[in-house]
Amino acid sequence: MNQVNHLNHTIHDHGDLIGAAEEIPAVFSQTLLLQFERDMTENAISALLSDWLISIRHWALLHHHYIGHIKIFAEFEEGFQLWLSATGKEISVKNPARCLANPVRSGTAAVTAIVFGTDEESLRAAVLSRWEDTLTLQSGKAGI
Repeated sequence: MNQVNHLNHTIHDHGDLIGAAEEIPAVFSQTLLLQFERDMTENAISALLSDWLISIRHWALLHHHYIGHIKIFAEFEEGFQLWLSATGKEISVKNPARCLANPVRSGTAAVTAIVFGTDEESLRAAVLSRWEDTLTLQSGKAGI
C-alpha cells in the first residue's frame, strides 16, 4: 500500500482502489425478504446468495470502491440458516446448524454491506437493485 498527499489529504492506494485515510464508509444494513416462485434447495440458495455477493463485489470494483465487509445471515423454515460473507475476493459460506431437509419457498436475509469510496444512497441503490436482479433472474421472485 502506498500513501500520497493529494490536496492536503492522505490517500491510501490499494492498486486500483483509492480512498482517503480518514474516510467513513457507506453502510447498508437491512433485513430483506426471500420469496421464491419455486422450491429452492440448500445448494440453490447458497449459489444464488453467492451470485448476489459477486455482483456487489463487481459493482464496487467497477467504481473503484473498497469493500470493508459484506455479510448475509439467511434464515429459513426448520431452523435452517446460512451465513455468507466477503471482504474481497473470497466468499465464505457457512451452514452452522443443520442441512435443509426440504426445499423452501421463503425466508429472510439480514444483509450488511460496508463499502469505502461511495455514499450510502449509492450503496443502497446498488445493493437493492442487484438483490432484485439476482433473485428474480435465478429464482423467480424476490422481495424487499
